[in-house]
Amino acid sequence: MPITLADAKRHLNITTEDDDALITDKMEAATAFVQQFVTLDFSADPVPGAIREAVRRVTASLYEEREGGALPFDNGFLTLVGPWRKWVF
Repeated sequence: MPITLADAKRHLNITTEDDDALITDKMEAATAFVQQFVTLDFSADPVPGAIREAVRRVTASLYEEREGGALPFDNGFLTLVGPWRKWVF
């Protein structure tokens, strides 16, 4: 995964271990989502910082909107992932 649990928890400002399993699940889902969106193989090392930030943001969105809120398709997200997205027409 492009981010660690500790990294996600820092981004979410969480200091307890109560939600570690839940956050890990959200990180996995966020990683899969961003990877599919940009069609980039995350096994390459290092993963670009903008992609890591996009995964952090999607993880946070999934964690904070557990009941089914919208994913962060704002200009910030698209600006982060845009250079790596392969557009197909």
